[in-house]
Amino acid sequence: MAPTVRGIGAFGSGTTSFTAAVPTAGNAPQAGDAMYIIMESSDSSTTAGTPNTPNGWTKLFENTITPGATNVSTLTIFGKIAGAGEANVTVDGVGDHCAGAMVVIANHGLATISATVVGAAADHGASTTNILAPSINVVADSLIITCMGLSDDANDTTNVSGVTNANLASITERIDNTVSTGAGGGVGIYTSTCAGTSTGTTEWDHDTAVASQSLQLGVMPKITLVVQSADSTPTSDNITLTQHNLLAIQAADSTHTSDNLALTQHNILTVQNADHGHTSDNLTLTASEGTGSLPEKTPVPIVFGPKFASSYFPFFGTTFASLFHHHRKSVKMTGACHGGRDSTPRQGRTLATAAAAP
Repeated sequence: MAPTVRGIGAFGSGTTSFTAAVPTAGNAPQAGDAMYIIMESSDSSTTAGTPNTPNGWTKLFENTITPGATNVSTLTIFGKIAGAGEANVTVDGVGDHCAGAMVVIANHGLATISATVVGAAADHGASTTNILAPSINVVADSLIITCMGLSDDANDTTNVSGVTNANLASITERIDNTVSTGAGGGVGIYTSTCAGTSTGTTEWDHDTAVASQSLQLGVMPKITLVVQSADSTPTSDNITLTQHNLLAIQAADSTHTSDNLALTQHNILTVQNADHGHTSDNLTLTASEGTGSLPEKTPVPIVFGPKFASSYFPFFGTTFASLFHHHRKSVKMTGACHGGRDSTPRQGRTLATAAAAP
């Protein structure tokens, strides 16, 4: 399922700084949401805008069109994975005018904000019709944000029209606003979803024959990976998984010489009915520490099915539930408690229900 728009902050503008307001009430960002500030600026009528990156944010994109000439316009995008209690953000460092808004996306699969797909911007000159925001390649079912940087020197909320793309669904206007402050300018922001892996170009029209640019962002969905019925005898399995929320390994009736699973920022790992023997198992699971899709210090639930013979499990910040298993060797755990028998090899079943150590 594609990510969803949690909320859009109120459009803001100013001369040397502006406030990117967080959405409020039921649309307020929640910890783990993806947040974007999309803004346009200039330092004078002919000089590129130079907004400072707000504390805790990452600059994902910046491009200036017609530098050194009238209608110069800089489009900048900042991003952040939300923490708890996000507040309005002041963006400063500009000399002539600045304007933009905050977009908050929920139910995404980004491990970090830098995993956002950021397309190349197209400079449209003074074109008014059949303008094309360049295509980007994305994970299927991504949410797409189409960003327009506008140099219109007018207080206007009808700058963009005719937004269309056969590859996208639910195309929705979120912001269309320019101001006459200083040299003037603003942004258009549209969201949509992409069922496939290529957005194609998004076409739009501009009501005024002045400079503009546009690009597209891709926000990946949560991904489910299932490995089932692995009836094989591989010499070595090396699986590195990132940005997934569910990993299920089921009915793995096979003999592996070595299994190396490196998993980061996952919510659930389930190993079920693993009736096989491994010479060596190395499962490394790391909970997010505030920079990924999980809130800071949130334990990762891990559930193992029966008869899983293991020799080496380093866990970090992990909660165990209904863990029936037996060991061939000592089980080594870091930053976690092991109920029943601690790390002593034991035949039969050992129940571990202890939470992670503080």
